[in-house]
Amino acid sequence: ALAVPDAASMVVLPGRTVEREYTFSVPDGAAGPFAFSCEVPGAPPTVLEVAGEGEGAQLPRAIQEFAAKFAAFEPVYFLAGIPLRDSKFQISFDYHVLNAKGPLAQRAPWLTGLHVAYTQTSLWDLESESVPFRDTSYKPEVHFLSPEIPWKLPWQSEFRIRAGYQHESNGQGGSDSRSTNFAYAAPIAVFGSGRPWALEVSPKAWIYVANDDRTNRDLPDYRGYFDLGVKLARAHSFQVSSHLRWGEKGGTIQADFTYPLVHLLFGNFDLYLQAEYFNGYAETLLDFSSRQEAFRLGLAMLR
Repeated sequence: ALAVPDAASMVVLPGRTVEREYTFSVPDGAAGPFAFSCEVPGAPPTVLEVAGEGEGAQLPRAIQEFAAKFAAFEPVYFLAGIPLRDSKFQISFDYHVLNAKGPLAQRAPWLTGLHVAYTQTSLWDLESESVPFRDTSYKPEVHFLSPEIPWKLPWQSEFRIRAGYQHESNGQGGSDSRSTNFAYAAPIAVFGSGRPWALEVSPKAWIYVANDDRTNRDLPDYRGYFDLGVKLARAHSFQVSSHLRWGEKGGTIQADFTYPLVHLLFGNFDLYLQAEYFNGYAETLLDFSSRQEAFRLGLAMLR
């Protein structure tokens, strides 16, 4: 809400109107709806929409019309391995496909949960002379995210279900080619509001569909059929997350710790410091049957 300082009072007689002009300055970087309230019983608030002045806001509407439909999906980071041959980076985004005001969504509102997403994970050998990529997993998918489900425990703040179909391949040919597909379902339960704590538990189960039996027939033995994701976070502070998988050949764990750099570097950088530990199988597809262990440290944009 915006307050008008030193506003002189006025008297408005019944059946009469009075006009008065006010000017004010909008704080730098402010954008979105701003409400004006009037201290008159029954008078509704007035809401003004303030357009942002950032670089994106200056783009022609025809270019950035659907930009707001992009969102974060999986974490986005660059991590240097110890040793450097185990370095890793990941990019990921999600796009909300359906127009919520369109005729299809009006007839079938549940379809508004339809999304497409893309995640790319690369292992990068920064130790070798030519700094080659050891392997890359390309993971496009289509998924459905349910609206918030009202059946919650008393201390539970949110409950949703994500279900989808994902393709994964490493884009290589010959004996190095790897690919698989799977359909999955993942209930997502959040406990606490994040003020100051929040706990997210997201078990994910899947079945393999048209797995490439020529090059990775036994991938399910190493990657398994289930992943238990857990995140514990404190508002504007650290987050600890873990993924646990179990296959016939053994278990896999990935643990990540992130902390906002804005608290460490005088408020200048909107990035996270991230540390990661991985021990297990099938981090990517090429060497899925070899147990890998890696410790990594770097920066994340999304956690």
